[in-house]
Amino acid sequence: MPARVRRAAVAATLLLALVPARPAPAARPITIGLASSFDFVRDWTRDGARFAVDEINARGGVLGRPLRLLAEQDPALGDRAVKRLLAAGVDALIGPEVWTATQSNDQAIRNRRVINVLPLSPSGEVNVLRNPYVFRMIPYDAIQAEALVDFLARTKGLRRFAVLHSDDFLGREGAGEVRERLRLLGMQPAYESTFNIGDTDMSAQVLGARRASADALVVWGLAREAARVAIAARNLSWGVQIAGPVEAIVGDYVDLAGSKADGTVSVLPHRTIRNWAPPGSWRANWFARYHRRFTVRAFRGTKVPNLPVAQAAVYDAVRLVAGAMRIAGSTDGEAVRRVLESGRVFPLVTNDFRFSPGNHESYAAGDLWAFRIARGAVNFDIDPRADRREETEAWQLFAAGLLFDRKRGVAFIPYSIGTFRRGEAVRVGALRWTAVRARFAREITVRYFDLPPRKPKGRWAIVHVRLTNVSGRTRRAPWTFALDQDGNLSLPDSQAMAGLWIDGGPAATFFMFQPVPAGGTLEGDFVFDVPATAREIQVGVPDDFIFRDYAMVRMGEVR
Repeated sequence: MPARVRRAAVAATLLLALVPARPAPAARPITIGLASSFDFVRDWTRDGARFAVDEINARGGVLGRPLRLLAEQDPALGDRAVKRLLAAGVDALIGPEVWTATQSNDQAIRNRRVINVLPLSPSGEVNVLRNPYVFRMIPYDAIQAEALVDFLARTKGLRRFAVLHSDDFLGREGAGEVRERLRLLGMQPAYESTFNIGDTDMSAQVLGARRASADALVVWGLAREAARVAIAARNLSWGVQIAGPVEAIVGDYVDLAGSKADGTVSVLPHRTIRNWAPPGSWRANWFARYHRRFTVRAFRGTKVPNLPVAQAAVYDAVRLVAGAMRIAGSTDGEAVRRVLESGRVFPLVTNDFRFSPGNHESYAAGDLWAFRIARGAVNFDIDPRADRREETEAWQLFAAGLLFDRKRGVAFIPYSIGTFRRGEAVRVGALRWTAVRARFAREITVRYFDLPPRKPKGRWAIVHVRLTNVSGRTRRAPWTFALDQDGNLSLPDSQAMAGLWIDGGPAATFFMFQPVPAGGTLEGDFVFDVPATAREIQVGVPDDFIFRDYAMVRMGEVR
């Protein structure tokens, strides 16, 4: 190559090097549509979806693309919101809460092949609609009515049902399901009446039910109006059993009805609630993370947290769609549908979800247990399948306000600082814990005072711990708690621990609540009555008796 040509080539290369490179085009976002009708549902949907999307995008999005939310609200039953989102070309659709909008847009959803997840829509039956792209994540009205009526009629023996319902799609459909379940049991409502959204005086409806000698008052509607019914009944000193679907017995119901909400009965997936309750579980920690960002408030007059269950369901809906897209390697609705119908389990906050080609519902009537409201908290001790002692202990844990922010006086699930192995020292606040060893026992022998052996309901889990007070003042040894491999929560058994203390003789120290001087160490056993099926134990070690922070120590297989 001649020198002149070489010089020209080098000059051209240098010139190109000085021209800024055109930036690579940003990946096109994956658009998740949010459809709603009611204002409060719009807010729940927004917060739950935003929480999920921010987490997913912080980890790189899905298939290298960020998620983007597009929200539409339509007070006229949500129909136009769905139409606008479908016209905008969303990649997936969350909501709405109104079943008629899903029905009227059935063909459009099929034509667009858009996955439509219903996290807050209790009406209608997805499997009857047979739309291959529609999936539901909450219990629907037909199974709620079945579980609720069966409990009231078969377990409690109630025979005269008054049905009060809102004069809208939600109330009419729910009341129809109650009527159908009563018919199958050979009964019919003793009284029926309606109310409108926004009504505050329910005296006429309640008086009508009382004159009909009703022994069960089933209220089907939303929480604010259901609370007015409870207030009217209790103001008349009428002790009738009040009941309703979970959408009527949440949030505002307890806040508005106050102590008059106590004793109200509804149904929920029991396993889901048990999954939330154990401190240290990743599900419990989700509520802690949500509290950090949005704040979880307590029910008025209580220290019981008004858990963001609706927001968690929407969060799960976004995670479900994102997870299925990631597995499918595509946003194509047909590919995502095949993943969702494959029988794969999606472990999310509100449930372990699994769908099949013939079943796009998440729950059956048998999954729903009856519960009562007690001082603002949910207590499953009335269900015939329940272990009353365990359920009451779980309820007391919430109702006593043991898990709350002392500075603000608000209850919430406390924060876990991690999971540690046995024998590994972990500092929680001003205390340093080491869980040394654990063992199971059939009974605890008490040598002194001629006391009989102390026997567990399941079996004893005896965990030997070492506690060092690294603060500058005397601290009392707090209580702790245990979880087995199934997530069952166990609290210390004080009598069994006292038995070990007595068995140890005069030099023994009772561990729980003993003062530990600054820089001092205390060593001893915690005893838990765990289920007979327990094989693996985790122990929660907190900073204080009423604690904000705690760590989990995984003891692993215990023998």
